[in-house]
Amino acid sequence: MPELIHSEPDEAIQRRMTRLMIDVRILGEQLTRAQTKTLYGEIEAARDGLSRILDRVDGKHAPTRY
Repeated sequence: MPELIHSEPDEAIQRRMTRLMIDVRILGEQLTRAQTKTLYGEIEAARDGLSRILDRVDGKHAPTRY
């Protein structure tokens, strides 16, 4: 099977993405409302970072380093 060098994530990135999805699921199931409120800023920053990645792909980004 041919490998798409520029578009196919390598194994390390695939593992990182899998861990991210597992962590999101665990946090969603285990955080209480009070804990979520306490971590709100961190959760919001993570969401914003992911949104910037998607915006870059969609061509909506301003050049930003994060």
